[in-house]
Amino acid sequence: MNSFDDIAYADDKVLEQIVSDSAEIEKLKSAAEDAKKKELVETRNLAESMVTSTEKMLEENKDKATDDEIKAINESKDSLSKVLENQEATLEEMKNSIEELTKASQSFAEKLYAEAQQNNENAENDESNDDVVDGEVVEEDE
Repeated sequence: MNSFDDIAYADDKVLEQIVSDSAEIEKLKSAAEDAKKKELVETRNLAESMVTSTEKMLEENKDKATDDEIKAINESKDSLSKVLENQEATLEEMKNSIEELTKASQSFAEKLYAEAQQNNENAENDESNDDVVDGEVVEEDE
């Protein structure tokens, strides 16, 4: 081999490496794009679920909420719904609206949870009292 052949051979190896690296870079880019799309879809699904569950929670427990709680929750829920109407909404927009709704409904949800816990405790106490039989001891003379 002469020096020109050595250069050509080296150039071929370099080109092969560049092509190989380029293909690997494309695979990584594609994987990153797929991960972003997946996160966007999952976040959108979470947001839609939150809107539905918040509506249900308010409908079932409206009498337990203050007017301020209802207003704050509805405003945040409506804001999230509006973001979801935009098919081009960014991940950041959805996450921010989810966080707003979570903050707005957190104290009300905690109040409902505490009430449910209290009701469970009362029910357990009632059940334990059901086993008690009032009676009178009568001594018999033989």
